[in-house]
Amino acid sequence: SGLILIFYYLHVKKIFFLNYVFFEKKLIFFWKKLLKFDEILIKNIFIKFFLYGIIWGFVPCGLVYTSVLYSFFSDSIYICFLNMLFFGFGTFPSMLMMPFFSEKIKIFFIKYRFFKNFLEIFILFFGIYMIICSFLNYGKC
Repeated sequence: SGLILIFYYLHVKKIFFLNYVFFEKKLIFFWKKLLKFDEILIKNIFIKFFLYGIIWGFVPCGLVYTSVLYSFFSDSIYICFLNMLFFGFGTFPSMLMMPFFSEKIKIFFIKYRFFKNFLEIFILFFGIYMIICSFLNYGKC
């Protein structure tokens, strides 16, 4: 996960550009099947959005992976349950509020460019920190 953060920083700064067109060409058969599926669902928009939500729900982000792995390696099923429960409680408010504040956040980052740069540098150093911890302490940082 530290390498992913470093690659993210390099991609945002356009130092290392990931070629997304290459991946899209390799997955073109999947997109064609998805478009056929989309044509079937065009009549019922509610079912369409519901199914898309389920599909995208199975593609979690790094934060979810980290929480699931942390819970998986906990001492008991009780601790595992509490970790995931509080992860859900902690992310639920931000998931509900993001549609309302996304435009304000975008304007904030445009207005205060230094804050965006600070977060990018923070991501880079956090990625380096995670890699160093994995080599020195085997994840005990």
